[in-house]
Amino acid sequence: MALSGAEEVDIDLHDLSRLVDGVEVRVEAYPASGGSPFHDHWVAVIEPLELVHSDHGLDATLIGLAERVPQRTRELLKGRTQKRRQLLPLLIRLVRADQDGTLGKVLERSVVLVDWDYDEYSSG
Repeated sequence: MALSGAEEVDIDLHDLSRLVDGVEVRVEAYPASGGSPFHDHWVAVIEPLELVHSDHGLDATLIGLAERVPQRTRELLKGRTQKRRQLLPLLIRLVRADQDGTLGKVLERSVVLVDWDYDEYSSG
């Protein structure tokens, strides 16, 4: 049965959560200068949202990024653009994480270090 604009649809929030919980969030992080990751500014990027934040230390960078995510998701949810349609599962995932207080954990667990050679800095 097709739905018209006048009909109401009841979507259970638990169903919605199950649909978007598996959506991958990817945060790319790297030292800004490419120097020592211990004494450098870090850059964190959520590419699909075109969201970038930089700060001293990885933790501070992720906190700053987490503070910017809610506003950016609201911006992208406005209107009926092609970009919104493409990103809708990711946007809903991030909104839900923000609402239930897990956004920081979601971003932290999604970090992928890029442009950094771990072996170079791990050997004593």
